[in-house]
Amino acid sequence: MTDIPVVRPRINSAFKLLMSVHWWMAGIYIPLFIVGTIMSQLERGAPFRNELYDFHKSLGVLSMALLTWRIFLLLKVSWKKYTRRLPKFTPAWIKNVSLHLLLY
Repeated sequence: MTDIPVVRPRINSAFKLLMSVHWWMAGIYIPLFIVGTIMSQLERGAPFRNELYDFHKSLGVLSMALLTWRIFLLLKVSWKKYTRRLPKFTPAWIKNVSLHLLLY
């Protein structure tokens, strides 16, 4: 009988924090894009355009702050992980790191 490995979710607090920040950012991007789309369709003198612009700008600043916090968390986690042992520089690892650096 072969044993099937059980995949357990990570219970690491840093991972939970990173996922929390990820979902907060996702929740902010949805209204950010919706308000931006609505705002771009309005004419310059339309009512509530300035309020929508202020709201859109506030969400953008908040998302940038969360992105900065997320990058610092990732650097902290990476520092702890790679000071214990160096990564294996396989093509898959290089591709993965390159993709994430490009996205950030």
